[in-house]
Amino acid sequence: MILVGSAALGNSEEDSDIDIYGTYRAKPTAQDWNRISSILGLDRKAVVKCEDPEALTAALRVEGVPVFVAFAPERYALDIAKGYETEIGTEAEVGIASFAYGIILYDPYGIWRRVKECLVYTEEIQSKVMSTLFEELEKTDSASKLTEISLRLILAKNKLFYGREKDAWYMLEDLIPSAIRASLGRLQTIQSEQFKSLKQVLISSLKSFLIKGLS
Repeated sequence: MILVGSAALGNSEEDSDIDIYGTYRAKPTAQDWNRISSILGLDRKAVVKCEDPEALTAALRVEGVPVFVAFAPERYALDIAKGYETEIGTEAEVGIASFAYGIILYDPYGIWRRVKECLVYTEEIQSKVMSTLFEELEKTDSASKLTEISLRLILAKNKLFYGREKDAWYMLEDLIPSAIRASLGRLQTIQSEQFKSLKQVLISSLKSFLIKGLS
């Protein structure tokens, strides 16, 4: 089993839930899974949808804390590490980050250890992702997208995977230069006519910071 999400990163809040993923070798029957979930504290008010017939999911409430649990065959976990390089810089990177920064809770067969050992942010990935992100940065006209790409770039410079925006801010707390942080802050309240000029200031600051750091 592996703990993922904000609880694993250390930035959970009072209303955050706990997310746990696990693997099985022999799939429990639906009856056994329901019995186990009930013993652990099944939250009967929560609705969990899963279309994969091989996955087992449950929404629990343990001592008042919401807990989401999902179990799947061992091969699902091992498949995470196959071809993960092509998913960096895409929406699928969120899943990669979850497991890369997850905390192993129980791993008798070394499945999750093998997964985490494979999820390495190499220099080849870094170079490719940063090149692609700089191209996207020039094209975007969305303040929210500009913020996301900027955070992805700084994470990539530090060879860190991108999960959610909230997690990125937390992970980069001491790594974002003040000038770039100020520009990203202004993006949230800027008027449309000021967007283009601020965008150029931000891009210039990012290139100066990131390219110098990689040289």
